[in-house]
This record gives sequence, structure tokens and C-alpha cells, in this order.
Amino acid sequence: MGSAVPGAIEALVALWSAAFDPDDVLVEDGPPTHNLDGQAAIGVGVPVDDFTAAQSLREFAADSTEEPVDLSCTVECWSGDSGELAGLRRRTFAVFDQAEAVLPQLSADRVWDARIASWGYRLVQNEQGIAALIVFTVRLNTYR
Repeated sequence: MGSAVPGAIEALVALWSAAFDPDDVLVEDGPPTHNLDGQAAIGVGVPVDDFTAAQSLREFAADSTEEPVDLSCTVECWSGDSGELAGLRRRTFAVFDQAEAVLPQLSADRVWDARIASWGYRLVQNEQGIAALIVFTVRLNTYR
């Protein structure tokens, strides 16, 4: 039957795309590649840690059909030349909170649970401005 992961990633992109105004939050399969220009961005399946399907030896030996998957994602907001960190941070967390709130609505073939397993926050600064970045892991519990 194969892995449920490709369909689950596509369903996650579709879920978050429907949950946000595309003029406000860009949702991309993979890392965001467009100029954000005032938008926030969600990247699904980004190469931060990449997702890993991990079955324990006990599960494998028992011919388990479960396939737990950790999928790395990001939320990013960019300040441009504005140095207003408090608003940038609030906006980044608001997008993250909304993305987490709609996870129970994920409808994908052979996915029976999706939740935020871990996350971290940091600021990235260069000559073009400051980006607030939340890197998070979505734990997908699927079956083959």
C-alpha cells in the first residue's frame, strides 16, 4: 500500500492554505521561496531536520502498519527595514497558533492524528531586516 506521508503532506498544505488569506500568509510545500513582502510564510516539510518515519524494532517485528512521522515546518515573518520586534514576534506566534488550532481538522488518507510535537523560536537578522522564525515539528500518526 505504501507510505501515507506524501498524501499527508499535501493535505497539510491544503489545510493551512484554506485556513489563511493568501495575501497575508503564504503556505508552501517545502521551504518558502518567494519574497515575503509583508506576508508571513509557512513552510511544510522543510529541510530543517527533514521528516523521519521511525518504527521501533518491536513494531517492525510485529508487522505493524503504524508509521509515525515527524515533519519539520516553519512559520516566518519578515520585518523589512522596520525594527519593530514586539509586533513581528506577536504576528509570528499568531500565525503559529492558528496553524496549530486547525490541525485537528486534517483530513488525509490513513492519518489518524496530527499534533505539534516540538517548536523553537529565534530571530534572524541581516542587512535586509529581521525575520522571526518558529521551527516546529508536526507529529503525524499514520498507518500503511
